[in-house]
Amino acid sequence: MRLRPWEPQCCTELDHAGNAPEQENRNTPSLRPHRTYPTDASVLLVGLRGTGRSTLALVASTSLQFRLVDSGRIFQSKLGQTRAAYAATHGASEYRRQEFEILQSIFQQHPKGAVIVCGSATVAGAEEDLVRHFSNSHPVIFVLRDASDISQYVGSCDEKIISDLIDRSSPVFRSLSNLEFYNLSDSSVAIDDDPQTTRPWLLLKSMERDFLQWFSSTRQQMTGMYVDKAQHSLSTVPLEKRPFTYCLSLPIEQASSFAEQTRRTDILADAIELQVDIGSLCSAKGFHHAMATHLTRQYFVVRRAFQLPIIIHIILPTEDASSVVLARKIYLELVAHSLRLSPDYLTVDYHLDDLDLESIQSARGHTRIIGHYLDSSGTSNYWSNPQTILILQKMERFRCDISRLCKTASSSTDNQSIQEFMHSVKFSGRADIPIIAYNTGRLGRPSYVLNQILTPVTHPLLQDSAQRGGKNSSWLLTIQDLQAALSSSYTLGPQFFGILGSNVQSSLSPAMHNSAFEALRLPHKYLKLQTCSLSNLETVVQDSNFGGASITAPFKQEIIPFVHILSQSSRAIGAVNTLLPLRTSGLEGLLSRHETGPIVALYGDNTDWIGIFNCIRQHLSPVNAIQKNTTALVIGAGGMAHACVYSFIRLGIQTIFICNRTQDRAEGLANQFHDKTYSIDHTSTDETSVRDRDGRESLLCGPANVKVIPPNQSTWPAPFDLPTIIVSCIPSIAQFGSSPLAIPDQWLEHRTGGVLIELSYDTLETPLMKQAQKLSSRGWIAVHGLEVLPEQGIAQFELFTGRRAPEHVMRSQMTREHTELNQ
Repeated sequence: MRLRPWEPQCCTELDHAGNAPEQENRNTPSLRPHRTYPTDASVLLVGLRGTGRSTLALVASTSLQFRLVDSGRIFQSKLGQTRAAYAATHGASEYRRQEFEILQSIFQQHPKGAVIVCGSATVAGAEEDLVRHFSNSHPVIFVLRDASDISQYVGSCDEKIISDLIDRSSPVFRSLSNLEFYNLSDSSVAIDDDPQTTRPWLLLKSMERDFLQWFSSTRQQMTGMYVDKAQHSLSTVPLEKRPFTYCLSLPIEQASSFAEQTRRTDILADAIELQVDIGSLCSAKGFHHAMATHLTRQYFVVRRAFQLPIIIHIILPTEDASSVVLARKIYLELVAHSLRLSPDYLTVDYHLDDLDLESIQSARGHTRIIGHYLDSSGTSNYWSNPQTILILQKMERFRCDISRLCKTASSSTDNQSIQEFMHSVKFSGRADIPIIAYNTGRLGRPSYVLNQILTPVTHPLLQDSAQRGGKNSSWLLTIQDLQAALSSSYTLGPQFFGILGSNVQSSLSPAMHNSAFEALRLPHKYLKLQTCSLSNLETVVQDSNFGGASITAPFKQEIIPFVHILSQSSRAIGAVNTLLPLRTSGLEGLLSRHETGPIVALYGDNTDWIGIFNCIRQHLSPVNAIQKNTTALVIGAGGMAHACVYSFIRLGIQTIFICNRTQDRAEGLANQFHDKTYSIDHTSTDETSVRDRDGRESLLCGPANVKVIPPNQSTWPAPFDLPTIIVSCIPSIAQFGSSPLAIPDQWLEHRTGGVLIELSYDTLETPLMKQAQKLSSRGWIAVHGLEVLPEQGIAQFELFTGRRAPEHVMRSQMTREHTELNQ
């Protein structure tokens, strides 16, 4: 009986073959020619003990509604002994034979619809070949974790020993797998200092969100995708289709510190470009597995901290001829490893030869490729040179999603040359690919202002660091700088927005939106548009500077006849709370939010459901993750109750109860949504949508069984599970009337608790909130209306402006305003 040479007994299942190759006999990752799999393909998780494989597998199987298959449990169930005990009794040879047969049978019996967990002792010798073959047609995920976390889990291994173990075992696991996930502890990247985030379930919640969001991105299928935040009408529009998007340039060596420094502030960028400098990351000997692990960790630190699309940009150095071969070898190894992380975007340097470019395209999976070409020769005619068009056409020929052409600026005239180049390409038809084009260096700054797609930007903290270190990127501008430049050049015109209703004087929305405009240096203002009727609506919407309106009571249904195009959500709910002017025909006008001028149509949307959806996602414990038997309860049957039921259906809840004093209204609401399916908004600006490009199917939500339960019925109806999600949609005035509505205590007896959300925010201490707070020790989480309101406002802001909302600013300003109004 022997251990693997790289595994101490304290932190692994026993492996009695002991034949695992050493690190130096394993190459760094190479490009795999295939990285897309059927939606129902089984998933295999491998890695060391203590990395969280089993927990991740449970989370994934629950979300995907796949079967959970644990090879260790099957071994013990079949043979009546643990692996170690069986090996001690029967010897290494017999143990390995049984291990092989069990793994082989698992793969044969569960090619679809399963999440499989393999212990590190399982993948050795002949079993390695089984796993490697399985990875040709299935996702095989290598799970990593910090040595300190593994040490804490196993309880008896020195952290240094485990660090060495990780370094020595990683080559084996990478050779067997095609994807890689780093399971961060919450101490690695804290998300919030809010006292509510100290709830014990949040530790698992962060891991659940990290893994499910990332794993959904590796699949890129619309069905079964985990959505952490509700998607509004523009959410599905790719960044390269939106005007004036920005990516924050973040050097990998600053990733962890920057994530920590900015965790309570707004980044405002649309994406993060994680810059990997070969010279600073790799040694003279090349790219090694310890460096690969470091890259993996930094990538997932950035994912968790910012919750944004990530572009991995590997910088290919311009070296002399003697080192160019080694540099390109390292570059391709870094590209291969980066694709294992399934980033949203990856830049590919078009100084590479055609064979390398084709190999990368074949291995891309669902990662979108940005063809990158930097001309650093200093020539003055780069933008007028026919060779530049040939480079652009080459990127298109190799199926790049976006092209990025850059030149080191030698004079200010280079910026004018870019505009002439872009105009020429647009009207000549010589290329049909989204183009990023700018000049680098201080002289090239004006070109950044007018570039419309993923313009590189910096942050004041990074700006200070670059200036102190004398780095070349110190000339980058912030998003606020660029927005101010667009305003001063009249490219971005001033607009007015407002909240339209009959009682808006105490509304928190103006303070929230105006603070956001100020944070982004947008020249807009948000007003209170109080009115008793919609008779003056035409005057408002005919103003060429009108940017949009929040619609509140009593006009959410009444305004529908004035609207030319309704979103799927507003149509399903039967109400509009967001009004947007369109200045061009069709949905293309939704993207041109920076323009002023004549209005040709009105678009109606609804974000009320988004606030409810997001709060449920944020506060529902993983132990109560939504499954087929999940039950939700909505209290009330008014306008917000309609949005609430719709949010339940969008979450995938299949059993919904409505409790309301007036039975007829409850039954009317139930009939509206019972057994209905709904299309989900997918805004496309051209005839061939992104869904078509990726082969995605149209996504439907529902149907759900929507039923009515009387408030005086003390027992919960069989055979339905007790609710784990409860949302009260009753105005505070009604709650504090002569007979405030409380629900029977028996309805709150689910064994793992749940989440209760109160939409009213005039007062935060409602009877229902108090009822749930008393049950906090039994797993109930009470969420007040001030946590819901900004979520729908944030979605409105992004629809109004096309810009990512400054969420922290909006939430804090809303809280301050609420406090002042209630003093």
